[in-house]
Amino acid sequence: MTGQNNRGGKREGAGRKAIGVTRKVSLTLPTELWSEIEFLCEYDGGSQSKVIRKMLETQIPKTQMVRDIKELQNANIGANITSDEDAVDFCVKLVHEIFIQKKHKYEPDLK
Repeated sequence: MTGQNNRGGKREGAGRKAIGVTRKVSLTLPTELWSEIEFLCEYDGGSQSKVIRKMLETQIPKTQMVRDIKELQNANIGANITSDEDAVDFCVKLVHEIFIQKKHKYEPDLK
């Protein structure tokens, strides 16, 4: 055979589609939490990434800080972010509204 083999290798459109952006993170947790995560991996048949992703997707929207940010966005405080400068302005307004005027002390609501 003189023809080139077209199997294997990276090809545009091939393979499983990505579910997000991959970032390497070092996570330090107590042994008991790692045991719980490993148990959930075995029970669910998933990876550590999948189990932790599910936890974060479930808990982050429930935190008070996220609810406060969404409330401020709905009130049109910095909701029109079109540049880095707008993003900085939004963050300044956010800090002012949440932490100064409301005297809000952020504590994760992970119940």
